Amino acid sequence: MDQERDTHFQGFAKLVARELYENGLLDLNHAAVYDAPGMVVGIIAERAYDLAIHCFESVPDEKQSEYGDPPDCVKHVPDLTQWPDS
Repeated sequence: MDQERDTHFQGFAKLVARELYENGLLDLNHAAVYDAPGMVVGIIAERAYDLAIHCFESVPDEKQSEYGDPPDCVKHVPDLTQWPDS
């Protein structure tokens, strides 16, 4: 698995996992949610990366040259480590 895909959005993944866990939507112990590699946080982080790639690939071709290749673009998207104020 690509290291960037596994880790780039790990802060975001932890926020989502914590919210699901605290709302009783994950029936796992604390370690399985937060600490075990490849478990919940790893899966969410990978899927967040996949979504970011999908978004960049969906940019019209004439605009893509401004942003570069999707994997390069995602590197410039910062991780979300706390929820924005609503």
